[in-house]
Amino acid sequence: MCLQRHCWRNCSSHNRASATYATNRAWADASGALTPWSMAVKPELMVTDNGPAFKSEAFTNCCLDLRVATLRTHAGVPGMRGTGERIFGTLSTDLMPRLVGRTFSNSIERGDYKSEDRACLDAEDVAFVLVRWVVDIYHNSPHEGLGGRTPLEQWDADIEDGNYPLSGLPDVASKRLAFGKRLKCKVSQEGIVVMGVQYQSPELGMYFMGMDTKIVEVRWDPENLGVISVYLEGIWQVVPSVYDRFVGMHFHDWTKVRRALRAKSASRTRTQRADSATAGLDVLDQGAEMIVVSCDYDFGAPAALAAEGEGMISFFLCAEDVKAGIQGVGPNSFSSSVLAPVQGATMAEWAYTKRDARRAFVLEDTYIEYNKGICTGFDWMFLQLEGAQIVGTDTFKNDDASIASQITRIKSLEEEPDVIMLCSVMPGAAAAVRQIRASGINSLILNGSAVDGSYWLDAMPGLSGFVVPVQGSIYGDDPRPEVEAFNAAYESKTGARPASQYAYPGYILIDLWAKAVERAQTVDGATVTAELEKMRDETTIFGPRSFTASLHHQDTALMQIIEITDGTPARVDEWTISKPVPLDVLMGR
Repeated sequence: MCLQRHCWRNCSSHNRASATYATNRAWADASGALTPWSMAVKPELMVTDNGPAFKSEAFTNCCLDLRVATLRTHAGVPGMRGTGERIFGTLSTDLMPRLVGRTFSNSIERGDYKSEDRACLDAEDVAFVLVRWVVDIYHNSPHEGLGGRTPLEQWDADIEDGNYPLSGLPDVASKRLAFGKRLKCKVSQEGIVVMGVQYQSPELGMYFMGMDTKIVEVRWDPENLGVISVYLEGIWQVVPSVYDRFVGMHFHDWTKVRRALRAKSASRTRTQRADSATAGLDVLDQGAEMIVVSCDYDFGAPAALAAEGEGMISFFLCAEDVKAGIQGVGPNSFSSSVLAPVQGATMAEWAYTKRDARRAFVLEDTYIEYNKGICTGFDWMFLQLEGAQIVGTDTFKNDDASIASQITRIKSLEEEPDVIMLCSVMPGAAAAVRQIRASGINSLILNGSAVDGSYWLDAMPGLSGFVVPVQGSIYGDDPRPEVEAFNAAYESKTGARPASQYAYPGYILIDLWAKAVERAQTVDGATVTAELEKMRDETTIFGPRSFTASLHHQDTALMQIIEITDGTPARVDEWTISKPVPLDVLMGR
């Protein structure tokens, strides 16, 4: 048996990974059965008990795809499913007594047999024995109900006589739909990418033509990466890989190739964009059920796309660009922070309402998309407010040594603007603020969350009139006790209080993901995504959070307002914008 079990483990390693694809003949061959397992038929009706597995979405969808009717028996009444229960009696009287470490129905029957001491078989051993017993013993044992024939003899006779109405066995495409891995993927001009493999077809190309971001259902077979099935406009289309070498290639073999390729570049810098996808694949290969990627969309997207290709959830740690989600990655990608346009809109409405701001000058740093998002949100909100106007706009680069020309334009206005919406990040933001104040301009300066923190204020002693929106205050004055409790716990763990509000999104994402997993009772990507998308004003210690099937970001959020006065930052207010930022504005249209 040791030699047979060794053969089972090695010969069927691929079959075990995708058991639903393995035919009965493959199982018989892998177990070393002496009798062929020739029976093959698609059930017309599947009768089950009420176990959770038979109520699952996966089981239901599989039966629907195979066009197999299902029926569940009355719960708690074994007597009404006698035929179904009979197999357990057969196993307990004929197979199980042959195995060491068996159990008994009562202590008298057990006697002095020590089941625990003799137990040595694992689930794989039992599977090996079960297949051999079914194929070589059960199928060859005479049955009274068959008139003394064995099941194998009866099957062969029925087939020869032509009196057994076989249902058509599913073809390869049908099995891929029923048993294949299920994903939702984004269609791009290049097609679809699954597990790092690119797929394209004329039908897929026509479907993408002229479309915005589209998400489609995909089924793929781990035993053949050469083709996938894609649901396009009511029809399942077979879409091939753009590379012939993937025809017949097993997922396990492709994984080994990928690992070998990555091993050749072990000295890579993991923060580089080109290596982000490799880093994502690394953690997925190590068994990650969800991955957290870099804040910045450009750096985090390749790793998030790697997770998307395997149906896994990715969370951008603090991305505030809408592309870091459905729009730029796929249906299983989320961000735990608050979008940059929401921050800009918050500044616009708060300044208008609480500081009577009516005239604004918008100064945009063109360094990253985040800055553009802040200005976009500010413009959208401010121009809707009665009597509000943007009296001027200008741009600069983050590393510009001087913004003298921009300051000249501000000072040339008929009167000083009420607010300057500065859309920038460090270090350029600090340099711009310093030059604005040095020029004698006293307008209230607004910015986004990216410049939260006091770490940069030593270079600007006495700064006043500088305001940012944040998800929580790090300064000990947040009105929510839970936030200050977090700050204290953070300090206890790390030896210092949070340096900025960006200590919070990581906690938020784990909080939300954990709740979704608990509700889904699984870590399966698509199932957990569905639970996340049900969240409406989900409670977190930093305010409510919501996700929908079309947006995996916050298009509105409760923000704490931090103002720097005489060089000291402090919470002065809180604000939630009066209406969500529309998707077209978030997309910069």
